[in-house]
Amino acid sequence: TTNDKQIYEKILSLRNHGIIKNANMKSWEYEMRDLGFNYRLNDISCALGISQLKRLDEFIDKRVQIAKKYDEFFKNSIIKPLYLYDGKSSYHLYVVRVDWETQSISKNDLFKKLKAKGISVQLHYIPINKQVFYKNIGYGDEKTPIMDAYYKQCFSLPIYPDLSINEQEYVVQTLFDILDG
Repeated sequence: TTNDKQIYEKILSLRNHGIIKNANMKSWEYEMRDLGFNYRLNDISCALGISQLKRLDEFIDKRVQIAKKYDEFFKNSIIKPLYLYDGKSSYHLYVVRVDWETQSISKNDLFKKLKAKGISVQLHYIPINKQVFYKNIGYGDEKTPIMDAYYKQCFSLPIYPDLSINEQEYVVQTLFDILDG
């Protein structure tokens, strides 16, 4: 505990990998300003996690079914899965690519419109050499065309075991409606 706002903000950042977000950033942006830690898990969460391990196979099976359905929805479309189902992934994330040069909407505007429709998407991940912490120690000017293309094109769609087919269809239809403009 502290009554010092600067210490409080520093601790919040350090417990989350040194990452901060603020209202001036695009919806997917964040900055890694320090080399932090992953100190966000408490005892209750640990107990819940241990109890959920018994259902891990069930959760993975549900995610795989959702991923396969996404693959079907996006077949022959402008939305390209980063990789198709191959039997090896537990689908922690479902990442898609969009060629923004062919779109009349920006990724930022797409994210805002999806959020307004109750759909949360994420960018996984911002290139590490573009993070403040690494820029401060001399990185950031490297030529990384593959990483830069990934950052420019890719984002993650909702995928979690309780995602219903109706919710998934809503995500897909809304995404197509916005991109078709």
